[in-house]
Amino acid sequence: MTTITRTKTRLKPQRPIQKSAQKPAQKKPVQKKPVQKKPVQRPAQPPNRRTTKSPHRSASRRRRPVLSVVIPVSGKGRLAPNMVRRLRSWPAVKEVVVVANKCPSATVKSIQSAGGLVIAYEEALGHDTGRAIGALHATGKYVLFLDADINWTIAELQPFLRRLRRGADIALNRYPLPQNPRYHHPTAVAKRALNLALDRPDLQAASLTTVPHAIGRNVIEQIGAEHLAVPPVFYTLAALRGYRIVTATHCPVGLRNPQHKRRPLKYNVQELILGDHAEAFHHLITHTGSRGFFPDSIRNRQALPAAFACEDRNLFQKPETAAAIVPASNEARTIGRVVRQLTAAGVSEVHVVDNGSKDSTKQYAERAGAFVHGYERALGHDVPRAIGAAKTLSHTVTRTVPATLFIDADFAIPPRHLRPFIDAVTKQDIDVALNHFSLGLGRGVQRDPVSTMKRFLNLMVGRPDLEANSPTAIPHALSQRALECLTPLDLAVPPRITVQSVLQGLQVKPVHYVDVIKPNRIRKINRNTRALCAPVTRLIVGDHLEALELWLTAKGQRGGFPQPRRLDILAKAIADIAASRSPVERSEPTQEATQATL
Repeated sequence: MTTITRTKTRLKPQRPIQKSAQKPAQKKPVQKKPVQKKPVQRPAQPPNRRTTKSPHRSASRRRRPVLSVVIPVSGKGRLAPNMVRRLRSWPAVKEVVVVANKCPSATVKSIQSAGGLVIAYEEALGHDTGRAIGALHATGKYVLFLDADINWTIAELQPFLRRLRRGADIALNRYPLPQNPRYHHPTAVAKRALNLALDRPDLQAASLTTVPHAIGRNVIEQIGAEHLAVPPVFYTLAALRGYRIVTATHCPVGLRNPQHKRRPLKYNVQELILGDHAEAFHHLITHTGSRGFFPDSIRNRQALPAAFACEDRNLFQKPETAAAIVPASNEARTIGRVVRQLTAAGVSEVHVVDNGSKDSTKQYAERAGAFVHGYERALGHDVPRAIGAAKTLSHTVTRTVPATLFIDADFAIPPRHLRPFIDAVTKQDIDVALNHFSLGLGRGVQRDPVSTMKRFLNLMVGRPDLEANSPTAIPHALSQRALECLTPLDLAVPPRITVQSVLQGLQVKPVHYVDVIKPNRIRKINRNTRALCAPVTRLIVGDHLEALELWLTAKGQRGGFPQPRRLDILAKAIADIAASRSPVERSEPTQEATQATL
C-alpha cells in the first residue's frame, strides 16, 4: 500500500504591483486682483518728546537767539566795536546792550554802526552800575555780562550759555583757581569767605564780581536788577532763594584785564569789593540770623557769667605776676606737666577749669599746684575761658594781674614759647598778644575754611597785617585793660575779641609762633578740620559770622567801606523804565513772580 505524503509549501508573498507614478497635473494659480483697503483714519497724536529726535527741531532751537549780552564801556572803548560785531555773528545772541558811560561820541557811533544797542551817559557810573542798567534793557531769555577791556571769543563764552540751557540759573567764572597766587588776594579771600558762609565751599573763589557770568532773566526779574550794582548782594540773595549756582569754565581774566594800567580811578577797587562783601554778609545775617547756617550747638552759653567783677582793682598797678587759664576735659595724662611748665614760665596762678572730666584731671591739677574749678557737665568750646577769667578776677580782687595767659591742656608748651606772650603784655604794653600762626603756615596752606574766615575778619576790621592770626588759636595773652573792655561772651566767642579790641582801640599784635596743630590731640569733634563738614570748623565759621555782625552793627552795613557808585542814576533809570511800561504790565505780575511772592 502506497503512502502519499503531502508537504506544505510556503508561498512567497507577492510584491504589490507598482503603478506607474504619474504626477498629478499642476493647476495654474489664478491671479487675483489685489483688494485695495481703505486706510483707517486715526486722530493725530503729538510726538513723544522723549523718544522722537528731530534734527530740524533741535537745530532750530540752537539757532534761536536767546542771549542778551551786556557790556559796560567807559572811555574810548577801542575793543568794543569789533567785539560787538563778533558777538552779533553768534547765532544765539539776540542783542548786545552796551552801556556807555563818559564815552566820546565817536565811540558811541562806532558801536551803533556795529549793531549794538547803546545806552549812553555823560558821567561815569562806577563799577557794576552799568551792568544793572544794561540788565534792565535786556530782553533775551539769558543775560551774559562782559567787560569791554578784554577781547572775548565766542568759544570761551559758549560754556556759560550751555550751563544755563542745562538748567542752571547762574553760571560763574571759576577764577581764580587755588594754584593761582591771586587765590590769596584780599578780594579772593572775601569771595571764598562768602561762599563758605553760604555753605557752598565747592564754588571756592567764584563770584559775580568776576566776569564773564551769565544769569537767567527770570532770576533777574525775581531778585531785582538794581541789586546787580552790588554783585555779592545779588549773589547772596540768589543763594538764599535756592537758585542753582554753578561754575561754567575758567577764564584767566587777571592776566588779560589791563584796566588797572589804563584807567586810573578815584577810589580803591579793593576797598569797594570788600565793602560789597560786607554788605552781602549784612543781607545774609539779616535773613538767617547772627550765625547764618552755623548754629552754636556745642557751647553752653547759659553757664557764662553776666560780667567780670574787676571794678575794685587798680588798673595802673603793674606787679610782676601773671595768671593762666587752662580748660581741661579728661586730660589726666597731660594736665600735671602743663601746670608745671606754666609755673616754670613765671606764671604765679594757674586756674584749671575742669570741663566735665570723668577721669582724675582734678586730682592731678591740684597736685601740681593749680586752682581747680570743677563742673560736672561739659561747658563746650571756649566757655571755660570766660569762666576761668571770671574766677581769676574774683580770686585776686585785691591786686592786679597784668597778664592773663590762655592755653589748652591737650599738650604742654615749653616755657621758652610761653614767656614771649607774658613779656609782650607786661613789658611792651600790648593788650592782645596773639600766636603768630601765619608765620608757620605758608599762603598755600591757608586755604582751609578757618584760615579763610580769620583773614576775612581781619580785613573787615582794617587789620590786614594780622593775616590769619586770631584769638581762636592758643596760646594768647590779654592785658588787664583788655579784660576791662571785654565781656564773658567775647571770651567765649574768640573772634569777638578781635572786633572789640579794634573798636576799643586796644593794641593787638602777633608776637610769637607756636605750632599747635601737630601736637594737638585728635578728637571726634575736630577730625578733618580742613573740611567744612567738621563740627569744630562749622562752629568757628559761625563764630566769625557773629563777630562780623558785631562789627557791622557798629560801622554800618558796608563795614565802614565807601560806596562810590552812582546809585542815584540807577534809581532814575529804574523809575524811567517803570514809567514807560503800560498800566497792564505794571498791574499784572507774571506767574513766576506770584509764586515767588507766595
